[in-house]
Amino acid sequence: MTNHSTSLIGSTIYKIPDSMLRFLLASSLCLNALATDLVTLDNGNTFKGKVLGLADNTITLNSPHSTAPLQIIGDELRHIRFDNGDLTGNPTHSQLINLKSGDSLPGRITGLNDSTLSFDTWFAGPLEASRADVDSVFFSVTPQKPLFQGPKGIDSWEHENDWDYYNNSLRASKAGSIGREMNLPEDFILSTTFTWNSSPKLQVFVCSDKTSIDPELGSNNYLLTVNSSGLEVRRQLSKEVQGSRYHSLISSKLNLDSFKSGNKELTVELRINRREGIIHLYLDGEYIKQGIDPKTPPMGTCLIYKSSSSNSRDLYINKIIVKEWDTVTQKLRRESRADKQSDTLATGDGDRFSGSVTGFEIIDGQGHFSVSSPLLSETLAVPTEHCAVLYFSEKDKVPLKRPPFKLAMHSGGALSLSAVTLGDDTLSATHPSLGELNLDRRILSEITRHENSKVAPEKAEAPEEEKTSEPE
Repeated sequence: MTNHSTSLIGSTIYKIPDSMLRFLLASSLCLNALATDLVTLDNGNTFKGKVLGLADNTITLNSPHSTAPLQIIGDELRHIRFDNGDLTGNPTHSQLINLKSGDSLPGRITGLNDSTLSFDTWFAGPLEASRADVDSVFFSVTPQKPLFQGPKGIDSWEHENDWDYYNNSLRASKAGSIGREMNLPEDFILSTTFTWNSSPKLQVFVCSDKTSIDPELGSNNYLLTVNSSGLEVRRQLSKEVQGSRYHSLISSKLNLDSFKSGNKELTVELRINRREGIIHLYLDGEYIKQGIDPKTPPMGTCLIYKSSSSNSRDLYINKIIVKEWDTVTQKLRRESRADKQSDTLATGDGDRFSGSVTGFEIIDGQGHFSVSSPLLSETLAVPTEHCAVLYFSEKDKVPLKRPPFKLAMHSGGALSLSAVTLGDDTLSATHPSLGELNLDRRILSEITRHENSKVAPEKAEAPEEEKTSEPE
């Protein structure tokens, strides 16, 4: 290694030669399951261990293959994924504060006046935001129940010798399929993160009634195809059905030039509402568009991945998350605001009040919003337990410069941050609307450095209820 003169946290910062980088990369693949934080660079190199700190553009990583903490220069950081163990005991909030910048965070409203919205959070304490920076507040937000998070092995998957389990990922050794029973509910969210080396060649069979592909009868399911031409979601019918067996629902191009050299990575998320036959597609957290199923939705509960790559070990399924999706609750927030120049408060029973939400106070232990309107003879006090969504006026919307980092939180929501410093228990950062923040490390799911979108320009505006992620 070449020793640089700059020093940080009592250790020397190193610029790692390619040969040593390859050695460390190979070593990190053997890391035991206890060290599951994952650092990924733009060139595709990954490092596993315990992330001890992030400061002064340097990531400090505790690795069992180094006698001292490894320090990685952060210029080429793509993202850090945190594994905080069992999160079931963490506190939760049933309200979601959505900012006009697109950021959101769970909390509990404690105050409101002409200039400021105040709220409390378990992970950052009491916070305030300028009223002009707040877009909306969602109430009675039902946490999305996690059903599966992995992969954590291959024994429960049906496959032949074309897949194996390597480095906490499902790896395709050649072209072939792997599937399992997922007990998919009627409405659910499926997120898949995968990497490839040469070209993306992946098919995902969703809502299948089988755990393997039947070449004779085909299958009745949704089919996601990803290749160098882009992505397509199709409705696939079995060969027993008369007429066309495939119906295109969603298509999108991929800007492959935006992917860096080395291992390429993409997260594809499908939100499937089988009650209404509607599918929403997200790429790397960005909403693309929706598709409508022209047939009766498939009710299978299995999931199948198929690699079409002829190159050995070219495709890795790194992360699979399946969650319930509460589409019924979200319908309360589906209607757009009636008047963008006024505040709008909608209740769970369908009442909508447009005018001005002037304040917030506690009455008999219960929070109430004060609503005034030309249609009301007096100010109305609406309890929070009756509220579905509060839209703030858009007349004061001011564009904000996007900070360099994006934080995704385990309990739902995401924040754009700058001046990020990570310690043992706390992440300190600056937010353009919330100011200086000190976040409990348990809330951290992923830190991503902003980059140019990998999605072609045809991406669409998300439906109102889809713009902000629900708490998990």
